[in-house]
Amino acid sequence: MSNSLDSLVMQSSEAVQEQGFRRLKLKVGHANLSDDIVRIAAVRKAVGPDIPIAVDANGKWEMGNGKWDLPTAIPFCKRAEDLDIFWLEEPLWFDDVESHRKVFHASSIPIALGEQLYSVDAFAKFISRDAMCYAQPDVTRLAGISEYLRTADLAYCHRMPVLHMSATWGRFTFICHSIMK
Repeated sequence: MSNSLDSLVMQSSEAVQEQGFRRLKLKVGHANLSDDIVRIAAVRKAVGPDIPIAVDANGKWEMGNGKWDLPTAIPFCKRAEDLDIFWLEEPLWFDDVESHRKVFHASSIPIALGEQLYSVDAFAKFISRDAMCYAQPDVTRLAGISEYLRTADLAYCHRMPVLHMSATWGRFTFICHSIMK
């Protein structure tokens, strides 16, 4: 987020055109939501309509209390819908099931979350409340591969894609990718 707009656009274009990236993920969270919309729109224009752009809010915006609240999340989504966002990751504080459900139903932008959830039961709450589209379990936060696999199975039973997240890349990531192939 600290990159200038020109730098962000240049780096995104280079990633796609020169390095062969087929997807991008942008961080958002400026105090002025228009700054985030302008940045996403500029990257979208630079890379074109065929490159999926995911957006990650990390569960908070720089609002007064440090959290991106529901009255902020919904207007952002409404303004961002025309930018063809692949998903919005962690738009709200990670354990706020009801507010995620409201954002999910107020917008066409799919919601991704889960890297900060610590059990299959936590995922079950979001899934049962229809509050997410993509599950992002983290094997290190779920206390190992067994809980990760239970979470992946739960998501699979609801035909929800699972996208592995890891706070500590390395051995656990290798194990997950090897098992999930």
